[in-house]
Amino acid sequence: MYTLEVKNIEKTFSAEKPLKSVNLNLASGEIGCLVGPSGCGKSTLLRIISGLETAERGSVKINNRMVFDNNLNMPPFKRNVGMIFQDFSLFSHMNVFENVAFSIKKGSKATIKKKVYSILECFQISDIKFKYPHELSGGQQQRVALARTFIKNPYILLMDEPFSNLDVSLKDKLLKEIKSIIKSYQTTTLMVTHSMEEALKMSDKVGILKNGEIIQWASPYAIYHRPVDKFTADFSGDTSYIHARLINGVLETGLGKFDFNDKKYSDGEYDLLIRPEDITVSSEGIDAKVLNKEFMGAYTNYQIKLSSDDKILIKLPSHLNFSIGTNINVTPDFKHFIMFPSEKT
Repeated sequence: MYTLEVKNIEKTFSAEKPLKSVNLNLASGEIGCLVGPSGCGKSTLLRIISGLETAERGSVKINNRMVFDNNLNMPPFKRNVGMIFQDFSLFSHMNVFENVAFSIKKGSKATIKKKVYSILECFQISDIKFKYPHELSGGQQQRVALARTFIKNPYILLMDEPFSNLDVSLKDKLLKEIKSIIKSYQTTTLMVTHSMEEALKMSDKVGILKNGEIIQWASPYAIYHRPVDKFTADFSGDTSYIHARLINGVLETGLGKFDFNDKKYSDGEYDLLIRPEDITVSSEGIDAKVLNKEFMGAYTNYQIKLSSDDKILIKLPSHLNFSIGTNINVTPDFKHFIMFPSEKT
C-alpha cells in the first residue's frame, strides 16, 4: 500500500502549465526527492499535495484516503501533512520548547511537557529548549522545525529546499542525521531540492522534473545508471558522449569494438553515455591526450581527447598526476551500456 499517491495532476498559471499529468507514489517510510531546474513545478506540486494550492485535474491520496480529486478538496489541516519550508518558519517570539509545543492542541500541561521533552531529546536539542530562533544556528533551526513537525505524527512529511541555506560541511552532517530520524519514525517523505547530490544521498526514489513533467521516477541507482534520456543523465551527474555505431551485434566506438546483444537497440547511430568512472588508465589501452585537469582533492577530473577526436571527462585518483598535454592510455570499464539516438546529422 502506498502512503502517498499522486495521479495525473495538472496545474496551469495563465498560459503556462507548470504541471502536466504528474504521477508518483511512495510506500510507507519511503523518502522521495523531486529534482529539476527552477520553474519546473517542484514546489507547486508540494503545495498541491499539502492543500495550499489546487490543481485543475488529477487526484491525491494520503494514507489510503482521498484528499483531492475532481469532486473533493480537503483543507490542509485535515490532511495530517507536515511541511517544512526553506526558512523553517519558526515563531520568533517563542523559544524552542514553545515552538515545538505549539503543534500539540490536546492534552494536559504535564502530557504536553513529556511529549515535547521526549522529541527534543530525540532531535538532540533539549539543551537549547529555552533559546529563541535568532539565537540558533541554521542546523539547530532545522532540527527545531523537524521536531515541531514530527510531534504531530504526520502521515507524510513535505520538505521544500530544507538544506539550501546551510553551509556544505553542516549540510552533509545534517543530511545523514535527518535521514536517520525520518527512517526511525518510518515517516513517508517527499522533498524538493535543486541538488542532485542531496537527492541521491537522501532518497529511496528520485523524480526528475522538466517543464512540468516527471521524466523519470526511480531509485537513485536507476536514475544515475539507467537514465531514460540525456536530460536525466546530464542532471544526475557528469557526462560525456561519444559516437557509436551498432551493426549486427557489434558496437563500434572510439573506445573500441564491443559485442552487443541488447535487443532494445536496433542497428544505427547512437551517442554512448560515458560516466567519468567508466574509464581507467591502462598501459595497453586506447591512446588519449590530456586536454585539461581539475584537482579535486581525493581525485582529479581530466578532460581527454581520444584518437577518434571524441572528448570525454574521466575521474582518476589524484596520485595519478598527469600533466596537460601528456599522452596516456585508457580502457573502458563498462558495467552496462546506455545509448541515445545520435544527435549528429
